Amino acid sequence: MFYAAGQLARGGASIFVSPDGLDWEIVYTDRRKKSPKASRMYDLALGDGLFVAGGGHTSHGGDSCFYYSENGRDWTEGSGFTKSKDAKRFDFGASVFTVAHGDGRYVAHGGAPAHGWYFHCGSDDGQEWTPPEKKKSFRIGSIYQCVHGGDRFIGIGGHSRVTISSDGRSWEDAKDVPPLISIGYAGGQFIGGGMHGLLATSSDGFEWKIHNNDQIGEHIKAVIDTGSEIVAVGIEVTYRSQDGINWTRDLSNARPARVCYGDGRFIALNGRGTKVYYSSDAIEWTRGPDIEDAFINGGLIHSS
Repeated sequence: MFYAAGQLARGGASIFVSPDGLDWEIVYTDRRKKSPKASRMYDLALGDGLFVAGGGHTSHGGDSCFYYSENGRDWTEGSGFTKSKDAKRFDFGASVFTVAHGDGRYVAHGGAPAHGWYFHCGSDDGQEWTPPEKKKSFRIGSIYQCVHGGDRFIGIGGHSRVTISSDGRSWEDAKDVPPLISIGYAGGQFIGGGMHGLLATSSDGFEWKIHNNDQIGEHIKAVIDTGSEIVAVGIEVTYRSQDGINWTRDLSNARPARVCYGDGRFIALNGRGTKVYYSSDAIEWTRGPDIEDAFINGGLIHSS
């Protein structure tokens, strides 16, 4: 089963479910007219048998919201930590951008980039979340993607930011890292993708080694461990590797914004989140049914 995050065309944070990644059903929408509410769901994750999603109000970067579900279809709102009046004063209005799970801990990162806020918080059960560790700086970017691998979490974000945590509570930023826009974990190492074909590996998130670069326009949007190989999907290109170090390159016919893999099929969505593509090899893509009256422009995952 495939699960995705996004929003209705007229507003309303939504969760989508599909048995094949092609025909999507909206199973939850935050329809409240009064704040706090979320106008977009940014990401979702699965861990310890619980789905967790995070969102926010895109118009002013506030009203952070969490949601959880045991089956991926029936959702309940968890605790949030900002109120609309705070967001409108820009005291601390910041949306949840990414959620992740590992070692019994759920983590979330977010921010309000236009106003210089960024934050992280955590949960032991995916329902009640700690108050955010928040900071204000226009020089440090918000984290937009976070993964768990081995014994740590790694988040990547704007301004070439990479942040690491061994417990999901305390975070430390790495220095002098490559500008990553996607990240995965395979074969005991983290694998990062970036602009212009950038592919790099790290065992700890602090030290990175670049293995591919300078392929103009081939921005790596997803790094996926299929179980038999590592696949890095970029703009009109797909890279493959057995070790994350040595890569083969094939041109493709798609320009995806987000990609996932499950049941022998790659599913990709365009930047706006209205066009769906599928492929068995991530090279030759076929257009599926369009998403109508909604945008799947957030996280995209598969669960057996």
